[in-house]
Amino acid sequence: MEYQEFTRKAEKLLFSSEYDALQKALTIKKPNLWRILGVANRETRISRFLAWLLNPRANHTFGDLFLKEFLVQSLRADVGYKSILTPVEISLLDLSNALIKTEYTFPN
Repeated sequence: MEYQEFTRKAEKLLFSSEYDALQKALTIKKPNLWRILGVANRETRISRFLAWLLNPRANHTFGDLFLKEFLVQSLRADVGYKSILTPVEISLLDLSNALIKTEYTFPN
């Protein structure tokens, strides 16, 4: 096989939809903790775990650290949103008495 024929066939393979699909299938995806634990479709369990983690009075010994970081990261993710508090102000707050609920029904 000549070099030109080889490169033509190699390019055809590299630019084929089948090769693209194979590459996507073999790409390592970010691990999903909820899938690893087998609870990806169990919203109430995930909600309870997150509520425990965000609750400053829970027995994880981190106090309000996770709640503050969650709020700060939420502000970073919502680019352009005007918040009453800045990330620095949130970091300085005492959220040790914050109440965390997993579900809340708004009155009609």
